[in-house]
Amino acid sequence: MLGKHKLTLTRKTRLTEKVYLLSFSIDNDLVFKAGQYLIVDVPRDNEIVKRIYSIASSPKNKKELELIIEVVQNGVGSNYLVNLDLGDKINVQAPAGVFTLQKPLPNNIVFVVTGTGIAPVRSMIDHLLENKAQTKILLLWGLRYRDDVYLREEFQLKTLKNPNFSYYYCLSRETKQLTNKDFKQHRVDKCVNNLIKNGDKQLLSKVYFYVCGGRDAVVSLKNLIHSLGVGEKRVTSERF
Repeated sequence: MLGKHKLTLTRKTRLTEKVYLLSFSIDNDLVFKAGQYLIVDVPRDNEIVKRIYSIASSPKNKKELELIIEVVQNGVGSNYLVNLDLGDKINVQAPAGVFTLQKPLPNNIVFVVTGTGIAPVRSMIDHLLENKAQTKILLLWGLRYRDDVYLREEFQLKTLKNPNFSYYYCLSRETKQLTNKDFKQHRVDKCVNNLIKNGDKQLLSKVYFYVCGGRDAVVSLKNLIHSLGVGEKRVTSERF
C-alpha cells in the first residue's frame, strides 16, 4: 500500500564519475518487496515534481534503504538527490511497483540489466541470498566501459559465499583488452544470445528472465529472448 514516508540521508558513496549510492534511514516503518520503487518529492522552483527510483537494497533491513542514482545533465531528480547533505530529509511515497520475484520461486533465474537497472535487481539478489533460496542466479549486466563498472567487489564476495550466484559485466564499447573472467567485451544482447544458444536446452526451458533498464534496451532484449524460444510467461521486465 502506497504510504507517505520521510527518509534521512545517512551516507553518500560515489561509485563512478556519474553514479552514487545513497543510504537513507527510515523515519517510520516502510515495508516493501524486493524490486519495488519509491516516488520522491523533488522541489523545482515553486512546485514539487515527482520522480521514481527503484530501491536498491534488501527488504530485510527495516531501518535503512539504498538508492542508486546516475546523475543526468539537467536531471531535476538526480541532481537534487546527489546534492543532498548528510542529515537532509526527503519525502517519498512507497512502496510501488510489480517488478518483483515470482512465487513460487523458479529453480533458475537470469537477470539481464543495463545501467542503473541494477538497482531493483540488486534488491532481489540480496533478498534471495539472505533467505538462502535454492535458486541458481545469473546476472548479465550491460555497461559501456570498464570505468562504468561498480559494485564489483560486492558481487565478487557474493560469488565466494554463494555458489549458486554468478555474474558477468557485458562491456559494449571497451576497446582495451581485459583478461578478467567476469568481463565480456560485447553488448549484453550478445551475452544473452550466447547463453540461450549455447546453454543446456533442458535447463534453459525452465529459466525465468528478469529484464530491467532503459526503455529501448528492455524492448530489444525482450524481443531477442522471445525470438530465441523463451515464452512470454517466463520473462518479466521493468523499463525507465
